[in-house]
Amino acid sequence: MIMRKILVISVCCLVSVNIFAETKQKDEQEIIKRCFTEFIYAQVTMEARQEGATQSFQMDIGNNPSNEYSSEFRKETILDAYKQPEYSTQSQNEKQVQEFASKHYSRCVDTYK
Repeated sequence: MIMRKILVISVCCLVSVNIFAETKQKDEQEIIKRCFTEFIYAQVTMEARQEGATQSFQMDIGNNPSNEYSSEFRKETILDAYKQPEYSTQSQNEKQVQEFASKHYSRCVDTYK
């Protein structure tokens, strides 16, 4: 009887651990998906900034997200983009865009830690 209880408890523990691992993996995939979206947003924001789009124009566009977190995140992204220097060469622009987008991807991931 005791062996049977131990076996049942062991099976329950294994199932619980497996469900937790699947949930954690799904959550991590959701974070990566969301942060990749923010990476693309930061990339497009900086590209537009380097091409001369005004901050007010970008803020108008950025005020249409579906949830409050995204709205605040995007507002911060736009404000940060306009704190960065504008460059005159294509290679400098491309480097700035990638560094900026990577920084904001990391910031997004850190938000979920």
